[in-house]
Amino acid sequence: MTTIAPIGRVGNVVCVRCGDGPLLAGELIDDVDERLPRAVQGWLSAAGWQLSGPVCSDCCRELGR
Repeated sequence: MTTIAPIGRVGNVVCVRCGDGPLLAGELIDDVDERLPRAVQGWLSAAGWQLSGPVCSDCCRELGR
């Protein structure tokens, strides 16, 4: 399997429960202070993340059981 690393600045969003989460690169990480850009917030919310935390969709499902 080939691994491709992003070029330039890279950041990530980490679930506080399991430590998993997506990498962010390019414009998604530029000028990020303490808040994620609205595009990233919308994407994570649509994917089932709870942004306070943040907690990933898998952990949200487990907590809901």
